[in-house]
Amino acid sequence: MNIKKYFSDEDLKKIREKVEEVEKSTGGEIVPYFSPGDPGAYLFVSWQLGLFFSLFSLFFAVYGNSNEWGHNSFGTGDFFYPIIALMGAVLGFGLSLIPSVRRFVVHPSILRENVERDAKLAFLEEGIFATKNRIGILIYISMFEKQIIILGDTGIQKKVPTEKWNLLVNLIAGGFKENQPLKGILSAIHECGELLKENGFTGEKKENELGDELRISEKSVRRYRNK
Repeated sequence: MNIKKYFSDEDLKKIREKVEEVEKSTGGEIVPYFSPGDPGAYLFVSWQLGLFFSLFSLFFAVYGNSNEWGHNSFGTGDFFYPIIALMGAVLGFGLSLIPSVRRFVVHPSILRENVERDAKLAFLEEGIFATKNRIGILIYISMFEKQIIILGDTGIQKKVPTEKWNLLVNLIAGGFKENQPLKGILSAIHECGELLKENGFTGEKKENELGDELRISEKSVRRYRNK
């Protein structure tokens, strides 16, 4: 994944500095995580669209090649209909390779389920569950699925209403929609700090238990674990 498409080196520095700033005043651990997502998890879409367009093309070829008396309007060889069906299948397969088309076909609940699974694995692999005060927060961004998951450890997750976690998601999503991903992420990190302070976590941080940089994955977490 080309991270430069979304963040410059200066942007990455600003993210690291913002995390450090928030952590120093709250004692928390904020872990921003950037994943390309997992388009390979939805290969079934290729088969679905291939079959659909194959049958769709075949139907119109048969319908369009018959006149009102049920006879062929023009001569066809033995391979006419198989070729039409094959062309439809190729068209469907080609369309399935377009990310926006693949996302459109896959049910939103399936996209969400896969990203939630990836986020939980990242939470474990980054050791966010093992911080001293159990107030680590994962900000997980999955680009292919266009999904954002915020996971807090046991010391903070249940203390914060769902709508406030959703606010962080909306800040990041809004940043990407406005083509300002840095602005969205910085705002979300800042709000993580505010949530920690609202719940009494204001002590000065003495030890940096986890790194402050944006984690950048080349593959989905599941792909790494299944390798």
